[in-house]
Amino acid sequence: MIKIFPKDVYLEDNVKLLFGDATTPDLEIYHDASNSYIDDTGTGILNIRSSSSIKLRTMLNEDYLIATEGGSVDLYYDNIKKLESTATGIQVTDEVSIGTSLVHTGDT
Repeated sequence: MIKIFPKDVYLEDNVKLLFGDATTPDLEIYHDASNSYIDDTGTGILNIRSSSSIKLRTMLNEDYLIATEGGSVDLYYDNIKKLESTATGIQVTDEVSIGTSLVHTGDT
């Protein structure tokens, strides 16, 4: 049976929205008064899908990560792109800091 909620649904802190089997849910979404969680507690992979791009952003619309369908994955620091995947590898903006070692394979 389909239930339609024509208005927002509010759940109190520490109340989980559960998906899957009633005794062992596969997915949980909740807030614990301090942090918010999406927990994949069942078998399989947690898939986040989109018909175009996926953006992880702050509430002030500053980008963390943008993944474009069939294209690049871009990583941001303080809303400035620092690393992007390209058809031939990666492109880094500004500095690259390497810890204790650099391993190189290939001809160049």
